[in-house]
Amino acid sequence: MLFLYLQPQHHAQLPVSSNNFSLRVNPNSCKLPNIANHPHNSFTQRTFLQIKQAANLVPMPTLYKTNEADTARYVMGVYHKHPLIAIGVNPSQATLQKPDMTVSKVKKFALQLGFDGYIMLNVYPQRATAPDSLHRKKFAPWAAKNLHAIADVLAGTAPRPVLWAAWGNLIETRPYLGQCLRDIYQLAAQYDPQWIRLGELTRKGHPRHPSRMSYSNASYPFDTLAYF
Repeated sequence: MLFLYLQPQHHAQLPVSSNNFSLRVNPNSCKLPNIANHPHNSFTQRTFLQIKQAANLVPMPTLYKTNEADTARYVMGVYHKHPLIAIGVNPSQATLQKPDMTVSKVKKFALQLGFDGYIMLNVYPQRATAPDSLHRKKFAPWAAKNLHAIADVLAGTAPRPVLWAAWGNLIETRPYLGQCLRDIYQLAAQYDPQWIRLGELTRKGHPRHPSRMSYSNASYPFDTLAYF
């Protein structure tokens, strides 16, 4: 068992699967000692990066794009090079500083699955905490900007970005959401993505939303051909 000790102000114990030895990190240097030749070293570069990120020792590039009034959010995320890209239905009031339950779960699932960060996208960018508050009719300028923002994300995370289908039954809330989702699917196909889902499909046949999902749920390939 490896434990990471932060000095001198506080201690954080982050268990990582390995043989027993201790790794000490100077929080002012943001550097890990070179233990590549340690006889018990079985860690990958990504593992070390995750340790440093969990200890807040590595500045992480952030993505955050909204409209001027902050009534639409197109992209939100924090990652290094290999993010898990989750696609929900629509954003709530969550921000980078104040994540909601959905974003918090996406972040934890991303780390649990071995990614170095997350990006949260949505089928429709309107901020709404209740599904019934969504526009009755699609606001085309927002939908178009959402597609453009998603294209930028996919281009920046290629090749083969990993897309987590995470919209749940909420995709049925408005008729236009299905068309927006198909537009995203067709756009994403240009980047040869890997689609996944977590847990079993809902009774209605949709990939589950993460908000009430247990962390014990496994990831599976998402059969987009059958779904769309």
